[in-house]
Amino acid sequence: MDKKNKNKYREYYSQYFSKETFLSPKKEKFHSNLQYLQDIGLADRKSFESRRIMEIGAGKGRLTFNLWKSELLEDVVRYDVVEPSDGIYAIKEFLQLPAAHFSKSDLVQIVQEHPPGSVDLLILHGVIPHVSIPSLREIVQQVSRLISANGEIHVTSSFFGMKKAGSRALMAFSDMTPGGETVAAFLHAGLQWAMTGCRIGCVYDFYQRHFFHSFRSGFRDRYLHFNEIMSVRPYNMDWGYANHADALRDAGFSVHSCFPHSMSLRAARTDHGMMFPPRINGEDCNVVILGNDWLGKWVAANLGIAPEHCINGVEQLAGADVVIAAYDYTKGPSYAETVRSLEARGYKFGETCFIYQMFF
Repeated sequence: MDKKNKNKYREYYSQYFSKETFLSPKKEKFHSNLQYLQDIGLADRKSFESRRIMEIGAGKGRLTFNLWKSELLEDVVRYDVVEPSDGIYAIKEFLQLPAAHFSKSDLVQIVQEHPPGSVDLLILHGVIPHVSIPSLREIVQQVSRLISANGEIHVTSSFFGMKKAGSRALMAFSDMTPGGETVAAFLHAGLQWAMTGCRIGCVYDFYQRHFFHSFRSGFRDRYLHFNEIMSVRPYNMDWGYANHADALRDAGFSVHSCFPHSMSLRAARTDHGMMFPPRINGEDCNVVILGNDWLGKWVAANLGIAPEHCINGVEQLAGADVVIAAYDYTKGPSYAETVRSLEARGYKFGETCFIYQMFF
């Protein structure tokens, strides 16, 4: 990203964060509760105690606010909040934490500003898709310099495991057309309203297969969500579990935990041996796809699993050794909720139950 585009990026988010959007820290928001922190693996108080924490790309503080109000930051040694836009000022206003330090910097700048080994837990929540460095390996190499000998990297990003070609076409249109981001965002919000409201099932499924789905309520909030996607570059959602695991391994880290929320994992310098995609031998065990809709069948076809192994619900799990959640979650419960149900039945996430994104 050149200096001109970097300034445009900062100006966009500075203006965006001046409004109330889905990225604003609010109690009633889905992302602003303890359950969300549990789903992405950031609810364990011990992982914060007596540690130096850094959160890069904090935005307007949605995650920061959630961690703080959930009283997870009370015993940190230091909490560095890093955000290149004016969103950093909003965080300064609400975060009453003596250990907090604020930096209006991007990822590249903060790596240069902080000494090596000065961070015990680095949180990269939704920021990697926006980093100006085009290589995931280079991004991880850069931030790995900050991590202490016993430190960890925690990454959470959006990942669909498929291209979503319709949304990509609108993104290409917005890049080539002056003012195109406004038109593309309006079209995207309109398409979701029309196609997901249609009573013909194949129309709904076509939208979910080819377009991003916004969980925001109301046309305005969906438009603002899609306007961000159409306006900000880079916006890379192609890096999944395997890409991150490989990049971390090259930097001397290995994934030791993953969490049932799109793409969420934690890595340390010790070798824990988690592999992506997971190794499953369908000949030695009974693998089922929890999802008998368009997504479940798409995943089964790509993994070489017979379509008759796609099931509609947990009540059909009898005899299943391994379960892969792969249903259209815009119609059903979140994958995190389903994984909790599976774990209550004796399955273990990352070993005998998975979400489909882990295989792509």
